[in-house]
Amino acid sequence: MQGDGNLVLTLDGRPYWQSGTAGHPGAYAVLQRDGNVVVYDAAGRTPLWQSATSVPSGHEMLLVLEGGGWLVLFDDTANFSSVVVEGRYCGC
Repeated sequence: MQGDGNLVLTLDGRPYWQSGTAGHPGAYAVLQRDGNVVVYDAAGRTPLWQSATSVPSGHEMLLVLEGGGWLVLFDDTANFSSVVVEGRYCGC
């Protein structure tokens, strides 16, 4: 999470994905209990970006940054649940 509020993923030191939430200092990212990854403003009231991912109710989850730049959500049975971010170079 950058200081300007932009969530940026890097691969080999190069950014390849961003949430597009720059301009919101103090923003932060959370993995919610429902499996949705959300970037909130500094006050925690306004969602600035969301992954729209989910896991079945009552399941534990694991968010993994895999080789090749895939951010993947797994449920507690280690079954694939959702791709949060597909790896790609953003030029950001």
